[in-house]
Amino acid sequence: VEVKKEEKENSKVSSIGSITIHVDNIIVTAVRSENGMVRVNNHRSRLPISLSHGKLRIYQKGKSMLMQSNFNLKVLYNWDDHVVIKLPATLSGKVCGMCGN
Repeated sequence: VEVKKEEKENSKVSSIGSITIHVDNIIVTAVRSENGMVRVNNHRSRLPISLSHGKLRIYQKGKSMLMQSNFNLKVLYNWDDHVVIKLPATLSGKVCGMCGN
């Protein structure tokens, strides 16, 4: 999961310009200005979508996008400034970055 920040004009606070998720040779990108859509391997798709025979599901949850994988990775993004990443405890010690080392 990669998050790219962008500066907001006339503000000291930044927002999230895009979030990119790499799962099972699929690249999913949610771009701040494309609410309700994601790019799958660089092709725009409207939500909800199911990929890789249901191993990866992406749908709208309230005003946010929720991506769920078959190994219980969950990424919630509100198309502005908030990302939540959840992983099962079984992956403890197998990840780095925002989810720890």
